[in-house]
Amino acid sequence: MALKDVALEQQENNAAWQAILEEKYDEALAIYSVMLQRRDGLAAHMNRGITRLLIGDYSGAEADFRSGRNHPDRLPARMINLKIGVALWLQNQPEAACADWANEILRTRSGDITHADEAEAPALLWWASAHSELRHWRELAEEELSRQSARADTQSHRWPQMLVPFLLGAIGEERLLSGVEISTPRTTFPNLNLRRVAAARFYIGAVSLDKGDFNGYREQLSLAEQLTSTERTAIVDPEYYLTGYALKDIQGRHPQT
Repeated sequence: MALKDVALEQQENNAAWQAILEEKYDEALAIYSVMLQRRDGLAAHMNRGITRLLIGDYSGAEADFRSGRNHPDRLPARMINLKIGVALWLQNQPEAACADWANEILRTRSGDITHADEAEAPALLWWASAHSELRHWRELAEEELSRQSARADTQSHRWPQMLVPFLLGAIGEERLLSGVEISTPRTTFPNLNLRRVAAARFYIGAVSLDKGDFNGYREQLSLAEQLTSTERTAIVDPEYYLTGYALKDIQGRHPQT
């Protein structure tokens, strides 16, 4: 790309992202669509997919994320690949979502994926397997978490790798939350700290769900939702969308008494 084209694309991307943050979704979609007509850019697919998630166009979001996964350029898996499973889950296709997250685990093992925080796919699959009808996915989730735990280079003091010992039961929720604070101090990284605490709450809730503690699950999801309600950058996180969906789902299945 010529320098002037790079500058134009950056300007358009910034304008579209600002429109998303201001909840001007139609404006953002229009900009990304023009960008994609001109060039099949990975970032435009990612951000149009996020915009489509926000407006409830889950099948459109899935299509954008699939285009991003097949793109010759690469972004971290959480930004594109893992959101395919999110879009499928939001379309009420939990088996397909689990199969896609499982595929991400296998692709990471094979070396097909190199831009990934390896704990994230098995963590999402572990959360999904806490639902009784999806219990059959637990074996792969824990197998992958155990594989990572045994590796000498696993840095369990960093996010999201600290989810590995937590979901395997080696540390409790206090250690998980303090680990987030140590690795991402709120005084230095306030926005990122808030997002990671919210994600930690999501997985703490998953453990409650796994134990059949529906009120505890609901409580942790509510805390996660409160944390991200004013932090717009959380829209890049897979857990952001699953939290809102799960809150509605748990209330429908197990109304609070």
